[in-house]
Amino acid sequence: AYNNRGVSKQKLKDYKGAVVDFTKAIEQGPNVFTLKKVSSLAVSYINRGYAKHCLKDYDGAIDDYNIAIEIYPNYASAYCNRGISKQKLKDYKGAIVDFTKAIEKGSNVYALEKGYVYTFEKLPNLAIAYVNRGNSKIDLKDYKGAINDYNKAIELDSNYALAYYNRGFLKKKIKDYVGAIDDYNKAIEIDPNDAEVYLNIGILKFNLYLGDHCNDFKKACDLGLCKYYNQWCNTSNPEAR
Repeated sequence: AYNNRGVSKQKLKDYKGAVVDFTKAIEQGPNVFTLKKVSSLAVSYINRGYAKHCLKDYDGAIDDYNIAIEIYPNYASAYCNRGISKQKLKDYKGAIVDFTKAIEKGSNVYALEKGYVYTFEKLPNLAIAYVNRGNSKIDLKDYKGAINDYNKAIELDSNYALAYYNRGFLKKKIKDYVGAIDDYNKAIEIDPNDAEVYLNIGILKFNLYLGDHCNDFKKACDLGLCKYYNQWCNTSNPEAR
């Protein structure tokens, strides 16, 4: 009951209340440790770790993920979440190790258990680990490795807009501008309400003299990001270019 209430509080972004409930769930943990009960206890630690992460207590989150892994070492989500917290602490090498573990554990558990109980181990969600590992590789300037991870994420989940967006960001960084625009366009096709993507497409078109950038800036403005539209396109602004 406490675990379920904690999850509900997380959805309402009441992370402090969620931490209290997950702590209660942990304190009232099972006396008889069947596989199902052990995995349930691990999930309470994972959930509390996530709530702590959202409160920017990254060290506390990592402590909870460590315990979850100690209790039940096959939870891919514990490794993935721990990797995300390590990213926040700029431990990119440690994050890569965790995302790699998540990929290994997720693949193995899915193959053996067909989505057993708690469901990070469903195949498309492994794309999350690949994208995050790619992000850490960018921070370590391993651009080829990052592209490979984004490619794998897209192979696993072709509707994962963030994978296209991040690959587009990296292609822009390595000056593959046409490839970046293609990836941004695919991200928009999947999620047409992401202002940041329209903004990035517009900036690339503007810098490459491709024209039509004002249409993209206008779409970004319609979604709440108006700086570039007002600066470069709004005809009522005398400084617009």
